[in-house]
Amino acid sequence: MNLLRMLAYQIGNDVSYNELSKNLGTSVKTIKRYLEILEKAFVIFRLQAFNRNLRKEISNGEAKKPMPQSFS
Repeated sequence: MNLLRMLAYQIGNDVSYNELSKNLGTSVKTIKRYLEILEKAFVIFRLQAFNRNLRKEISNGEAKKPMPQSFS
């Protein structure tokens, strides 16, 4: 539940596995596994970074976003 709360506070921002790991006191591998499970359960979804400059878009990576409550 704390993981979802932390993700909710980061709406609109990139998600850092390292930051989540440090704040929750668990490994990055575990955080990635939890996020994968939440994504498969349609609780969050992967949102690719968008930038008009293709080089910046590729280097920015991806963000995880919580699903809107109306869909759950």
